[in-house]
Amino acid sequence: MKALSFVLLLAASTVFVLTGCSDNSAIPVSPTDQPVQTPASLEKSNKVDFTFTEHNVSIAPPAKMWTAGGVLQIRDAHAFEEVVGDNPLITGTMEHYLSLSLDLVTGEGPCHGSFTVTPNPAIVGEGAVWVGTYEGYRSKTSVPGVFALPLKLVAHGRGGTIDGMQAKMTVTLTVLVYVGAPNPSYPPFPAPYYWFGTNGEGTIIQH
Repeated sequence: MKALSFVLLLAASTVFVLTGCSDNSAIPVSPTDQPVQTPASLEKSNKVDFTFTEHNVSIAPPAKMWTAGGVLQIRDAHAFEEVVGDNPLITGTMEHYLSLSLDLVTGEGPCHGSFTVTPNPAIVGEGAVWVGTYEGYRSKTSVPGVFALPLKLVAHGRGGTIDGMQAKMTVTLTVLVYVGAPNPSYPPFPAPYYWFGTNGEGTIIQH
């Protein structure tokens, strides 16, 4: 009887040892062997470049215009432009208020203003607009009555599919002023009456 018990005990021990040495047993993993998981970014930014042209279609008399110290001051001249881009999100009618401080002799001086651009509501949604500001410095060219005005513009989307987007733009405007005999349909020198830009570039940033 004792011999039989010894045999059973030996067999059980053998099974236990073989089970412990099985290839299916779990293998401890050190911290350095574990896969490294990169935390997800908290903010994803998408940028889309675009080009555009623009030209004014109307300009109303400024809210304020006066001369002092050889400088023509223009404040909040109400103007409309057509902006045409290769991206429909930025194509539309621009309404803006233009301010200038221009030397009465050279016609040169700083410019700044605020604007809105209203794209096609069928594309961006009803009521969606870009709201922004711009600034630059107007300089004379070799052609009398023609000035160059490089501008930097920044706009923010409000409403629709552009809500929360940002647009940064640059464009150099060609500005025309009347320098000949008095013409009642044109403002006096050096106030502008027409301008256009054909080399506009920009980036739409979606956060």
